[in-house]
Amino acid sequence: MKKLKTILLVTSILIVSLVLTSVALANTRELTTEEKLQPLYEEKATLEAWRYWEGLQLEKRKDLVRDTELVIEQINKTIQENQDTIDNILGSPLSTASSGGGATDSQCCWKEDVGDDYNEKLRGWCDVSGNDIDFVKTMFAENGALNPVAVNWNKNGSFDKGMCQLNSAYHLDYINGEDFKDWRKQQYYCRDVYVDAVERGVITTRFYGYNVRNQRATSGGLICNK
Repeated sequence: MKKLKTILLVTSILIVSLVLTSVALANTRELTTEEKLQPLYEEKATLEAWRYWEGLQLEKRKDLVRDTELVIEQINKTIQENQDTIDNILGSPLSTASSGGGATDSQCCWKEDVGDDYNEKLRGWCDVSGNDIDFVKTMFAENGALNPVAVNWNKNGSFDKGMCQLNSAYHLDYINGEDFKDWRKQQYYCRDVYVDAVERGVITTRFYGYNVRNQRATSGGLICNK
């Protein structure tokens, strides 16, 4: 009986030793490739979740811009639908010069035989400058097509872009900004640049169009009030 107990005791000790050895080996074994990559998978999932969230925020901003444009479009539509009533109340039309020519009371320069959109942009130049004809002619000389996204590349690698051909070397932040996407806001910005150039005596180099404004106005069919 005593011998049996001794055998059982030794066997138990061996079993415990084997279990402890297995545990130790399990703790010191090399991780599998999948186990090694698990933290990276988790980090990737976190990054993807973050990018998804950023994407949602971007879509919200785009929706906000679209909503704003829809509101403006609806307001313009309402004005057009009630233009006769508005004209009767105010005594003078608010609409832009119609196709075929003619300027509104607030328009200092215009062109014949062009669409409403074109003369609306010309009227915008008049409005932001208080009917400064030299300014309007200069802007016309810079970009007679009145294309708000027109681009011209220079030999030094810079480029001129927008309603008044802003140079990327000096105005890149503005060109890449949100306001640049609105041609009306471009016109206000261009006016500020023009006034600053006049005050500093650098208008002839800041806007080449200033030097040929009268020639370009004549050749381009621009009509301005005296």
